[in-house]
Amino acid sequence: LERVTSDIEEAISGASHVFVVTQAIAHEMVADLCAPHVEAGQTYVIFPGSGGSLVFANSFRAAGVLDGVFLAETVTLPYSCRIREPGWVNVHAGPGVREIIGVFPARA
Repeated sequence: LERVTSDIEEAISGASHVFVVTQAIAHEMVADLCAPHVEAGQTYVIFPGSGGSLVFANSFRAAGVLDGVFLAETVTLPYSCRIREPGWVNVHAGPGVREIIGVFPARA
C-alpha cells in the first residue's frame, strides 16, 4: 500500500481508483465524505454494491462532481472471511472466485 490513513481527503486525492469496502448501510455516509474531494477521471468501485453506485451518483451529483467520474459496483466481496476463534480469522480468496461487476453510467 502506498499510504494508510483515516483522512478521507488524503486517501482519495490523486487516486485513479477508489475501492469502497463497507456495508450498504454506510454507502451514503461514505459517498458524502468523498464528494468534496472527488476528482474527474477517478473510478469508484463499491464492494459489495447493493445499488451503491446509485447512492454515490446521487451524492456526487448533488455536490456537482459527478461529471467525469466512473462508478462500478460488485455483487459481493472478492474474498470471504470467517472467524475461527478469538484472534484467528480465515480469509479465502483463491482460484474460482468470480466477481460480477456493474458500471455506472452505462455509457461513458
